[in-house]
Amino acid sequence: MAISKTTKYKASVLVFSLIVLSLILTSALSIGMATVSERKSSLSSNKSTQAFQVVNSVADLVAVQIKKATSSSTLSAITIVTGADQCAGGKISGNNNGAYELYFYNNSAPVGLINDCDALVSSVSKIKVVGTYSGTTRAINAPVRNHQAIVADGSPVAYWKMDENNWTASSGNVKDATTNENDGTANGGAQTTGGTGNYKIGSHAGSFDGTDDYIFVSDSDSLAIAEGKAVTMGAFIKSSDFAGVQTIFSKTSGYSLKVDNNKIVVSNGIDSCTGETELSDDQWYYIVGVIKSKSGAATVSPEIYINGKLDTFDPSCEIAVAASTGNLAYIGAGSATEEFFNGYIDEVAIYARALSQLEIQSHR
Repeated sequence: MAISKTTKYKASVLVFSLIVLSLILTSALSIGMATVSERKSSLSSNKSTQAFQVVNSVADLVAVQIKKATSSSTLSAITIVTGADQCAGGKISGNNNGAYELYFYNNSAPVGLINDCDALVSSVSKIKVVGTYSGTTRAINAPVRNHQAIVADGSPVAYWKMDENNWTASSGNVKDATTNENDGTANGGAQTTGGTGNYKIGSHAGSFDGTDDYIFVSDSDSLAIAEGKAVTMGAFIKSSDFAGVQTIFSKTSGYSLKVDNNKIVVSNGIDSCTGETELSDDQWYYIVGVIKSKSGAATVSPEIYINGKLDTFDPSCEIAVAASTGNLAYIGAGSATEEFFNGYIDEVAIYARALSQLEIQSHR
């Protein structure tokens, strides 16, 4: 029996429709499977991100605490979530928007895992944080050192941490942390403070009223840097008013570090070089002044660092350390009668060499 053209046409349309329907169903199924896959991938990615946030937040909190703690503090004093940390065998476990485990590694060779919560923070060189969020685990390793330990490793000739609970009227009440015994004596109303925001590292800082407060340190061989040799002076400072000339540290007529109307100055009592960066009031700064050794008979340009960044000044400005044997040193004043500092000074360190920028940046 012959098949009409109309019947053939209808059959073709039906076949074509079935093919199109099949393609649509296949496409829909593929899209559905892709959507499920993408959703699973998105959920997995979100869990991974959350796990990383757990480890990063814990690492940041710990790094700051280790950096700022006194070198005599122990690991048991570290807090992630107040009242919720559990320290055992050198490991701290807890929950900070996700479970975490915190491990400490020493700074001796070979580097090894610390298994004692009473170990000093100054012994730590690295931390490892393992974080878990909804079954997904991530981990990071981060180098970290205690500021006071770093300074001590740099062999300063004098280092005043300013961490005494108070400065009594007795001589030598501001202790030098080195073996050189350059202990200072507080005068006027200079006193330590442990108030919130009033110290940068450790437990206290020196407080100076800008009128008659200062610390004097007797002359010593270690502070009498030879004429023309290198010296580095460093300290954390904060003031509500940087106006006028305010001395951070001075070895009278030899070498000094000052603030002059919000700008940092290094001086030898005769010549001085002034940086261009202006400090803002009520902020902590890590200030470092480096006077380099003479190059033969020629003086060279000093270096000024603010929070680890090299400041700029007139490149033609050159100075050298001047003779200072027999002269007193002062913290918070240029002498007993002038250039009084108004604010807080913490972690004053003097080195009989020129520190590199990398060393200076590691102190922050």
